[in-house]
Amino acid sequence: MQFIAILLFALPLASANQPNAPLQSREQGTSTCTDTHIFLARGWNEDYSGRQSVLMGALSPALYHSPTSSDYEDIIYHSSFDANYCDSIFEGVANGKAQIIAYNKRCPMSKMVVSGYSQGAYVVGDMFAGGGGTFGDCVQGSNEPLDVDSDAGKMVTAVLMWGSKRHTASQPYNTFSGAAKNGTYPRPVAELEALKQWTPVLRDYCVITDPNRAGGKVNEDHWNYFELYSDQAALWVKNQVENNITAASLVASQSNNTATSSTASSSTTQSSIASFGTPVVTGTSTSLPATSTTSSSAGSTSSSGNAASTSYQLNMIGLAIAGCFAACI
Repeated sequence: MQFIAILLFALPLASANQPNAPLQSREQGTSTCTDTHIFLARGWNEDYSGRQSVLMGALSPALYHSPTSSDYEDIIYHSSFDANYCDSIFEGVANGKAQIIAYNKRCPMSKMVVSGYSQGAYVVGDMFAGGGGTFGDCVQGSNEPLDVDSDAGKMVTAVLMWGSKRHTASQPYNTFSGAAKNGTYPRPVAELEALKQWTPVLRDYCVITDPNRAGGKVNEDHWNYFELYSDQAALWVKNQVENNITAASLVASQSNNTATSSTASSSTTQSSIASFGTPVVTGTSTSLPATSTTSSSAGSTSSSGNAASTSYQLNMIGLAIAGCFAACI
């Protein structure tokens, strides 16, 4: 009975304090293109769009210029109590990348924003960093990250991760009081190197008391990100979108600046030499408040290949016994 009580104590993560989503549904595949298209990866056992509906409420006025300013769709994946944890992550990563690429092909001029909360933040991180490995009792199939120089990658202008178990200490994109602390499963070097390419468009939100950060113990601090920080995040996204900031464009700009600086330095040196008599050789949907994705996941990728079949219930038992009974996975 004590163990049952522990699990029941964890359930408010999925059921209590859920905001009433003001967003109406729409199906994927609409021919409408908007200036900015937002992808959401929900948290564990949440309905689409879950707690991030509060963030959508802040983004809508921030991005609004016309009825075709912005809209959103959910990344389709099985995020439920009875789903295998690693299979869910693998499915979400595969579908998320496919949805981004498909939208970019249909609407090549639309900017894209990607946000994920809790388990959804894990999914989003793996989309841009790559992923795979053994986590607790389950094995997740490996995946490659989205290419920062791909057509789709060049149109990603903001990526937000909230309360991720993969949060890794002291990264340049970390935000809030947990910036210097690791989450439950910090990323290896190769994934961090891939993720750093996205630094200009990336924010990893983590407060030090969030249980998804190793050692955090305040359940509410995992649940209340959007009530506290949606307006702040919306202003950042607005700036990213209005200034056309993408990872690829900034890398190109830095390369051009380096080349210009090098050329200027070379020119100055040659000019100085020339003064001593040395010859010089010359030579784009529905507006955001009324949009959501509720389409079926019939075409979704649902297996992580060699992923273990250990059920998520067993993962929850392990986490509960370990004392992580309050995390939203």
